[in-house]
Amino acid sequence: MQGKKSKLIMETIIVNVSWIGKNFNASLSDNVPGAVVITDKTFDGLKKAVASTLKFHIEGMIEDGDEVPT
Repeated sequence: MQGKKSKLIMETIIVNVSWIGKNFNASLSDNVPGAVVITDKTFDGLKKAVASTLKFHIEGMIEDGDEVPT
């Protein structure tokens, strides 16, 4: 007997990156609820910070019972 297969379709999250002053800045697209802004002195640091910040933000949304886009 074979189990059913399900597909998870995820939205694309656009990360808007800019250089302001002496830092790289990133904000997440509108399909991520809430204002999420990240800054770092290096581009590599910014990429790591975006990944960890997004993970933290989504975990908080789940804990609060908010709807998480897929």
